[in-house]
Amino acid sequence: MCYYSERISLKMSILLVEVYMMHCENHIKNKRKGRGYTLAKLEKLSGVSDSHISQLERGQEQPSLEVAYRLSKALECEILELFEFYE
Repeated sequence: MCYYSERISLKMSILLVEVYMMHCENHIKNKRKGRGYTLAKLEKLSGVSDSHISQLERGQEQPSLEVAYRLSKALECEILELFEFYE
């Protein structure tokens, strides 16, 4: 994907995440386990601490847009694949 397409895709994802962040369920743990990653491996790939990832997976914290982006890149998926949105 070219730089500009990736930036546009990121901006669209950010908008959607901002709108629906209060009404979502995350799938970070499912994606991580599906790729066979431990918390330590995902920490190394994303630069997000394993304790923070664990809190996100348990729903104790909501990710910032930067953290969601870093996790999506480390898990090789779109940001929107990490969350299930509902009204």
